[in-house]
This record gives sequence, C-alpha cells and structure tokens, in this order.
Amino acid sequence: MDITLHPIGPDRAERWLALQIEAYTPTYERYRDTETSPAMETLEKIQWRMSHPRCRHFFIRHNGRTVGGVLTYSLEGRPAAMRLGNLFVLPGQRDRGVGRKALALAEALYPEAESWELDTILEEPRNIHFYESAGYVRRGEPRKINENMHLVDYHKVL
Repeated sequence: MDITLHPIGPDRAERWLALQIEAYTPTYERYRDTETSPAMETLEKIQWRMSHPRCRHFFIRHNGRTVGGVLTYSLEGRPAAMRLGNLFVLPGQRDRGVGRKALALAEALYPEAESWELDTILEEPRNIHFYESAGYVRRGEPRKINENMHLVDYHKVL
C-alpha cells in the first residue's frame, strides 16, 4: 500500500476545505455541531491556519490519489509536544489502513516529539478504537458540545 503525506500551503486551502467538507459532513449531520465541526470551517480560517508557523497540513495520498488530510501543530511553549488537529480519510477510502499509516507517518515527521495530543468524539466508537489501538490514552473528563456529542482528550507519550 503506497500511502504518503504531501505538505501543502495556503494555495491549496480551497482543495483542503472541499476534502474536509466531504469527509466530515456525515459526522456533522449526525451531531449538528456548528461550533467545532471541520465541515463548518471557513476558507479564511483554513488559510490563516495554513499560514501559521506552528501548523502543518498534509494531503494523504494513496496510490497517487488524494484521499484525505492531516493537520499537525506544535503546542505553544512546549516544542516537544505535538497535537493532531485533524486526520481524515474520505468516506470511500476508509477501512483500508490509510488512516493508520497516515497517523504513523505524521508522528514520524517529528522525531523530537515527546508526546502527542488530540481529541475525538466520544460517541464514535470507531474513532475511539482507532486512537487507542495506536497507543493513545484517554485523559480527563469528556466535554459536552451539545446534547448528542462529547469530545474526549487523548494523549500519547513517546
């Protein structure tokens, strides 16, 4: 399986947004989370983030086709602490090991990292299983986003 990460900049923000909307719309429709859903982000917010020096965006490519994206960033004041802001695979490309390989590739890009953080939706058991099987450990209490959705934090010490 040929999975690669390709760094992108603000000139690819429109393509990133289109992929992100495609990937996250089913989740948005389930939870109607207008505050934190990547499906609801604006082009301006993505362009700003892509211009930020601590943030890096990558297209996930599988056999030469763009099938998702990864957003990583270092935590302010903690250069050895990384955060996975987004990792998404398009609906038709899931269940093929793409996400697992992309996560491993993203983590490998930062050999200096001592830890990784992320959050995910508590009510999505596939997400929970995915991150826990990759070595992430839940910490803290879930945060209520709305009546149907909670976010839970995960941490991985390397």
